Amino acid sequence: MSEDELEDDRPRRRELTCLASGSVTGALLGMLAANLIPSGRNAAIAIGAVIAVGAILGGFASALIAPHLSLEEWNPQLHQHSYVGTNSPDDDIR
Repeated sequence: MSEDELEDDRPRRRELTCLASGSVTGALLGMLAANLIPSGRNAAIAIGAVIAVGAILGGFASALIAPHLSLEEWNPQLHQHSYVGTNSPDDDIR
């Protein structure tokens, strides 16, 4: 096995997923806030700026939250030991 297969990449995937979902959520909230901007000469620039600021703030907020998510709760490993069978911990040792 190579080192790449042995390395646990769950923290990197968790951070990227949180960053993407936070940015999309921020952009959507920015779009909702942009509806409050009255139409005018520079409305398109203002709307784009509000959406961009929302995406940046959403990404920043999710980057702050990501380290507080447990790796096992976010994405459990596939190689969990099953306690079903003859070696289960509740067997009486005689």
